[in-house]
Amino acid sequence: MRAVAKLTVVALCLSGCTGHEVVRIVDGVPVEGRFVNASAYAAYIEAADREARGDVPGALVAYRSVTERDPGSVLPWVRVGALRCAQGEVGDAREAFVEAEERAPRFEPLWRARAECALAAGDAPSALAAARRAVAERPRRVETVLLLVDALRKSDQSDEAFRYLVSLAVQHPNHRGVWEAIRDATDDPVWVARAEMRLDALVARAELDDATKPLDLTHDTGDWAEVDRALRQGELDAARRAMRRARLDHRLLAARALLIGEAELALREAGLRLSANPDESDARVAFALAADLTADDAALSDALGPLPSRPESLSPSGQILMAELLARRVGPDAAAAWTDGPADLASIRRRLAEALAAAR
Repeated sequence: MRAVAKLTVVALCLSGCTGHEVVRIVDGVPVEGRFVNASAYAAYIEAADREARGDVPGALVAYRSVTERDPGSVLPWVRVGALRCAQGEVGDAREAFVEAEERAPRFEPLWRARAECALAAGDAPSALAAARRAVAERPRRVETVLLLVDALRKSDQSDEAFRYLVSLAVQHPNHRGVWEAIRDATDDPVWVARAEMRLDALVARAELDDATKPLDLTHDTGDWAEVDRALRQGELDAARRAMRRARLDHRLLAARALLIGEAELALREAGLRLSANPDESDARVAFALAADLTADDAALSDALGPLPSRPESLSPSGQILMAELLARRVGPDAAAAWTDGPADLASIRRRLAEALAAAR
């Protein structure tokens, strides 16, 4: 059910470059982006959810619904193309990709999907051309460069492919996928041994990371310590009193509960706040994320329709929660429009901890 680049803003999770524009602040710089209405956003979440559950026919219908509600959207056409390709309908996939290209010809996920589709269809020349376009648009995305490496190898251009891999190893020495690709791409015993040694070290490091929990706030002695203790004991009223004593913004309680892993309490708190004020955007986002984390499909369905469609309508912590919701249900490309920095879940959670630590 689970299905920023600093120089690129993807307008919401749909992307595009036409229509009414809004201004977002990215790295302190005003950037214009396309406004996307809430109904289109909700339809996209439904489509992504159906895709994640393997309901391809339902996902295709939902993605097409997005394109009707928001004709300037790009990512829905990309997903239609990818799904058609996965079903072997390469001609229909190409048509969908053309629709996406007409709306945003420099959209990296489009060229990545085209390359993946062409590789799956055994069309190495088309895959190589599309992968080169994808890398040109987003040269620092490791997975995109690895896709180009795959296309190069299938096009009998192994020397160029290995040069890319060596460059990636220098830039991203802790990326397992890079070292796995190096191990599989060469017969050079020195490089094979180096790759295997590095992979062993990375596996050991991953096991250590799993054992240590970097966001464990159990020993936090700051303003939130008493609040956290009450939340871990399941006492919402005590947590609210602790927030008042610490003079913390009471609207942040649901976000704090989500941060420390108390999603059920976050759902209750956000639901109470929405009962008092249905227009409180931060509470609605917290409610939706908590519903997703607790697998409360009915609550999530209720929350999706009126979700905010612009970052400006949310507090900094609310924007981070929206990014996490999108990252969990759609992916990092969708989350990137709502967060300043990497859009993976670990990075998003770290920024939420920082935002709450700085809040009063």
